[in-house]
Amino acid sequence: MSKNINIIDTKGCEFGYEIIMVLPYVHYLHKQNIPLKVLTSRGMKSFYFFLKEDEYEEKYQKRTWVKPHLLNVPLKTIHFSQLNKIQWEMPNFKEHYQKFKLNTTFEKEILLKNNKYNFEWSHPPVNFLSVEVLDILLEGLSPYYTIIYNRPNFINIPEDFASTWGEAKLEDFDLIQKKYPNVIDSNELVKQETYDFNTLQLILGSNCIKQISVQGGNSILASLTGGTNLVYAVKGHEITHNSFNKWYSEFSGALVKSTNNYSELINWVREYYINSLI
Repeated sequence: MSKNINIIDTKGCEFGYEIIMVLPYVHYLHKQNIPLKVLTSRGMKSFYFFLKEDEYEEKYQKRTWVKPHLLNVPLKTIHFSQLNKIQWEMPNFKEHYQKFKLNTTFEKEILLKNNKYNFEWSHPPVNFLSVEVLDILLEGLSPYYTIIYNRPNFINIPEDFASTWGEAKLEDFDLIQKKYPNVIDSNELVKQETYDFNTLQLILGSNCIKQISVQGGNSILASLTGGTNLVYAVKGHEITHNSFNKWYSEFSGALVKSTNNYSELINWVREYYINSLI
């Protein structure tokens, strides 16, 4: 391999770090016609859609904790109050993936509800939508939207060091199956499509202008394709720096609002996603 090629090695870092620190830098280099190759994790090709095959390699099957300053990219953290956009250019995912067609058709406007339930900082989960809150939101939103519930399992995304905390204990999928059969599980939807899971997520996001998410990777993903993203975040450095409200909009021009309060989230959903339709 030529010594003049810039090798950008993610080292299998967390999804959020890769999306904020690595991906925009790789895209910047690409736009400058600078020779490069990115070494990334399984399933990330859809995020690097602009690269040629020989510029991309899925080196890592699992993600792990990597000290951000060890990555050979300009940004050395994702926790700050103001985003430095020097050598930073996020791809336009909405423009690219809005043109993709799905086998599945939806009766109503789609709304993406993203969730997680896993270890956080080696402790039990705190940033998640509880079954009780999900029930309230689903009951209020179901009459107006085709709701796609997005809590990926590790068949569809690389497993990481956080693992999953009590996969069967949240009982969110049980709630949907018993009470909201019209809600679509993204893990089942991907089986009906010809795309891999991350491509499906980007297609859905690009054809959706209303999302709900929680702190972590899915709040970043939900901010990549425009529209409105209402985030529940009770713990994390994003709260300390007010990152959601200050600069997450830089990803795509999305309106991003965060709260650490379930009641406020429910009220925002009513204000932004229901009252406008009544």
